[in-house]
Amino acid sequence: MAVDFQQIIIGAGFSGLGAAIRLQQSGRTNFMVFEKAAQIGGTWRDNVYPGCACDVPSHLYSFSFAQNPN
Repeated sequence: MAVDFQQIIIGAGFSGLGAAIRLQQSGRTNFMVFEKAAQIGGTWRDNVYPGCACDVPSHLYSFSFAQNPN
């Protein structure tokens, strides 16, 4: 059985999720996100940085269209 998608996204990390959200917002629904792991998260799921923290707002890791003040 063949399934046709207009777009595919490889990886459900920060960029892949952002791309999927933007596709949905533009009215495109014929796409698929492929992720090799059991959960989403990409780099932040796969890597642990002991003692690493960010004490200032990080705009790099925030979606402008889905802000979370917390």
